[in-house]
Amino acid sequence: MLFRSVGATRTADAPLPSRTLILQGKTLLRPLKTNGYGLALTLGSQRTAPAVPEARWSPYLNLVSSLSFLDEKVVLHANAGSLRDRQAARTRGTFGIGAEIAINERLYGIVETYGQEADRPSRQVGLRYWVEPNRFQVDTTLGGQRGRTWASMGIRWLF
Repeated sequence: MLFRSVGATRTADAPLPSRTLILQGKTLLRPLKTNGYGLALTLGSQRTAPAVPEARWSPYLNLVSSLSFLDEKVVLHANAGSLRDRQAARTRGTFGIGAEIAINERLYGIVETYGQEADRPSRQVGLRYWVEPNRFQVDTTLGGQRGRTWASMGIRWLF
């Protein structure tokens, strides 16, 4: 099963506001089973501008694993991969570890840490709410890295 996604982020942080465009494909190697595990592979590329005027697309690859507990009331996620940073002309290892904890049928708490080689990890906590289950989701997070904090709000719309 192949999923495709397009994403974007906008950072309004002074002195260098930026935005990142993301193109990604994801395939399920093993669908997540209740009280079991799942595996997926993502291939994608990202480009950040205008903080770096000569920004280039940087391809990445991730292997994602998920473990389900308590009839999917708790799902742990871990990923490992690499990013070819074309600006720095080097390949960086990447990682992520997180958990989704069901508060009720539509609301989930999240906690995660993620990062890449040669950088301090980012950490965040938040809430995800299914406005329309398995169709439209809103999430909010509060995170930090290197003494800086941020808040985010995002939407996910599944077709």
